[in-house]
Amino acid sequence: MTEEELEKRGAAFFDKLNPEDKMALKWFLTGQIQNILANEHGVGGSKGVRDAVQEKANERINSLLNDQAFQEKLAERLASKSRINFTKLIEKAAEVETLKAIEKAVGYAASRVKVKVFIEPDPEDASSQAPDFGKF
Repeated sequence: MTEEELEKRGAAFFDKLNPEDKMALKWFLTGQIQNILANEHGVGGSKGVRDAVQEKANERINSLLNDQAFQEKLAERLASKSRINFTKLIEKAAEVETLKAIEKAVGYAASRVKVKVFIEPDPEDASSQAPDFGKF
């Protein structure tokens, strides 16, 4: 028999089965696949396979979280796809952290000073200024 004939024969047989028998067959095959995987990888039962897969996934996720190049690429893509004003977010985060550092260094009463953070253009970058800036 060819592959196509076997597939048609199997489909015809499966279609004739009672729905409860179909479900039982699917559960049986799923269990067999789990047992084969467990035996190949040296883990016990379906819970062992699930735990092993989860452990591998967690390892991969942690490796990506610790990969600086991946983090930078992810940040660039997020920044390019969103309409968030990242300059304001950075300014606000800098203000909050500055206030925390001042409070830690000099205490709460003295930390009630106002702090404003600005991000200025690079003075060496002439393209950031208008070409006729300061001209009368």
